[in-house]
Amino acid sequence: MRSPSSIRLILRILFIFFLILCIPFVGLLVLSVGPFGELRRHVAEHFLSKAIDVEVAVKGPVKIGFGLAPKVSVKDIVAVESDVPSDISDLSVRSIDLELPVIPLLTGHMQLNALTIDGLMVAIAMPAGETTESQGMAEIGQFISNIVHSPVSSNFELRDTKLDLVDHESGFTLRYVFEAFVSEAKDDGSIRVDAKGELNGEPWNLDGDVDPKIDGHTRKFDVGIQHVGLTTGFAGTYTFGGSRDTVDMTATARAPDLERFLAVYEIQGNLEGAGDLSGRLTGDVTALKASDLVLKLSLKSGDVFTLTGGIDDLSEGTGLELKLDGRFLRPERPKDKEPTLFDIGITGFTGRIEGSYDGVLVRDFRINTNSVNATLNNIGPITAERLYKNEQGQLGLYDVVILA
Repeated sequence: MRSPSSIRLILRILFIFFLILCIPFVGLLVLSVGPFGELRRHVAEHFLSKAIDVEVAVKGPVKIGFGLAPKVSVKDIVAVESDVPSDISDLSVRSIDLELPVIPLLTGHMQLNALTIDGLMVAIAMPAGETTESQGMAEIGQFISNIVHSPVSSNFELRDTKLDLVDHESGFTLRYVFEAFVSEAKDDGSIRVDAKGELNGEPWNLDGDVDPKIDGHTRKFDVGIQHVGLTTGFAGTYTFGGSRDTVDMTATARAPDLERFLAVYEIQGNLEGAGDLSGRLTGDVTALKASDLVLKLSLKSGDVFTLTGGIDDLSEGTGLELKLDGRFLRPERPKDKEPTLFDIGITGFTGRIEGSYDGVLVRDFRINTNSVNATLNNIGPITAERLYKNEQGQLGLYDVVILA
């Protein structure tokens, strides 16, 4: 039997632990009452500004629900105009609802259990003269890494969200509408993802499954996206690393109607046929490598174009190693008709693409005819700085140079 002094010591320790555990509850209970409304607003502005690195103002009420996982609701959030980057013309949120479990707060960490964002509006207009493609790829990879590491990835909902991207340099415009994007954990530890909305006025939907973790650090996933004129799929494994996350997946895309696909993206062209793309993406999520790429365009005219190979670093746009191959279907000449000079035409071409996004080199380009094989060596290097789209919706290249 323990001595009375030992019992008193144990009771004191338990009482102190009880007090420590109660501190977050008492603090949240005090903050939840009416007179502290202005303080709640300032705290919400501080944390949201730190989270997105843009100063925001909370115009609506901030409410805190008391419990083991207190719920926080923030209404009417807008970016402070003087702190918004020049390429963002609009940034606002109708409401944010989240759950903050108390236990992590005891160790000084703020961890989200659930997150719902409603009425997010982001409008980005990239001015001419800026190239942000490479930076954008790396930032997207880092964003994905941050999401999958957060517990909120298994309990996340995005509603009534609009994202407008306008690139004044290239002329491309993408207008996304997310009616709903839901990521929800199942009892077995897997995650189900469903989404629907519009892209440039046309409906799209997403569905996917993420398996439970393997050995505590790897998840298998399978995601499909359906859009008018385009169907894409991603399947593979995502590995959680110490200093970096890695992925190994296959990507596929099919455009059964190229003419419809170009129309959705407001690109003028006369391509009647279908397109298929497949490849493998591996490596660090912020610096993916593309290999086994196969892009095939099969036109109704019978012409077929293929592009195969890989890219060492998608985010930096370097290490292009691609092969070109084109085959033109020529109408057959009647057997009773003699060939003339005007019957000679191009039947195909081959070549290689090397370099980087901002320095494309075409090597070993060959043109085939129906009369003789015309091999044109050392045409190039041909460089093209970047792709653009004019006001008429036509595609072109800046700074094309043929040196030889």
